[in-house]
Amino acid sequence: MQNRHDLSFRSNALRLSGAALILTLATAAHAQLSIAGISTVPTGNGPDGAALGDFTGDGLSDIATTVDGPDRIQILVGDGLGGFVAGPTFPIGIGTGAGDIVAFDADGDGDLDIAVCRKNLNDVIVVRNNGNSTFATIGTFATGSESVGPDAADIDGDGDVDMVVANRGDDTASVLRNGRGTFTVTTFTVGPDPRGATFADFDADGDLDVATSAHDDRTIRIHQNNGATFAALATLNLPATVRPEGLSADDLNGDGLADIAVAASGNAASFATIFLKTPTGFAAPVSFASGGQDAAYIAVGDLECDGDLDIAIVNQSSNNVGLLTNSGSAAFAAPTLVATGADPSSVSIGNADNDTDLDVAVANTSANSITVALMGCGTIEPTDPSDLTGDGVVDASDLAILIGGWGFGGISDINGDGTTNAADLSILLGAWS
Repeated sequence: MQNRHDLSFRSNALRLSGAALILTLATAAHAQLSIAGISTVPTGNGPDGAALGDFTGDGLSDIATTVDGPDRIQILVGDGLGGFVAGPTFPIGIGTGAGDIVAFDADGDGDLDIAVCRKNLNDVIVVRNNGNSTFATIGTFATGSESVGPDAADIDGDGDVDMVVANRGDDTASVLRNGRGTFTVTTFTVGPDPRGATFADFDADGDLDVATSAHDDRTIRIHQNNGATFAALATLNLPATVRPEGLSADDLNGDGLADIAVAASGNAASFATIFLKTPTGFAAPVSFASGGQDAAYIAVGDLECDGDLDIAIVNQSSNNVGLLTNSGSAAFAAPTLVATGADPSSVSIGNADNDTDLDVAVANTSANSITVALMGCGTIEPTDPSDLTGDGVVDASDLAILIGGWGFGGISDINGDGTTNAADLSILLGAWS
């Protein structure tokens, strides 16, 4: 699963004249990858997916994941420095098969809501963030069978964030078009056994199209957005020795076109496979070793603070994630490996510690944990939780916000106990500038 997109595009084998020859390319001119810290955060049973963002309204980064026993969304509340503790949960139905998760502003109110694939019900549940560490169901929306690999972006430029999922059980994809909090679903046929879906403008017409990975026939299928429908546009073939899993799309070489990055594996080989978009189509795929076994999930983001997009790719059988840095031209260095827990089942790139760089989170299904790797290229910006206005000082403006929230949760609940009260007032007065 990949949780994307900063609402833009998103997240390699050289195939010569149709031959199944895969070359791993070395490259120079990479910035130095710096890892500031690695931690393991306990979760409930069987976490499946991770999304980074502020889910509690305190201005600090949290993690949302899905767990079972019973099926629910679990929020891991961040301290702003990369540490997380178990926070609120929201039930999504016993036995519903809580699976992949994606976070985006579904209702247009400025905070992050959550959508979860419920594999046993063949639907997606969309949950509203009330902004005070509580949540409410917006609705459930029928998809194809066994939805996985979601992505979210504004596909039609109307200001609402839409969603797409791949449906493994019936070889379809479903686009959930947002009408400011309610969704209209369009389901269409894609390749066999799709493992992931992603949005990008592949035909340069100003709206976002859909790409899916078809595991069983080793292809990437691209479907053109025609407004109300999606039509087959192109089929990209992977080398015959590997099969595609998760995928992501974004501009990997800085030419303004949406490229595709795919987690691909087979025959004891495992790669991040890149399809570069050109004005006339896609170039032949180029593969870069993932550093482990059974690459399954992939995400892209700038992990070096150098302005280009790097790759994080999960190696499911070897229990690690490979971090591949980009030269700027979509040539990737050998991976830096970060150990995860058992059975890593997703990867997300986002800001986990409220500094100026992006970090990596991986859900470990069999280990009941999330691995967080903090990148070290950004500058830490300490956050005083008493500075409710975020202006750098604690003064009467912050006091007014606290009094206004008295008796409730939310941003004025400085100590995070669920209620704004005298304990929070004492903290604020102790930090008075």
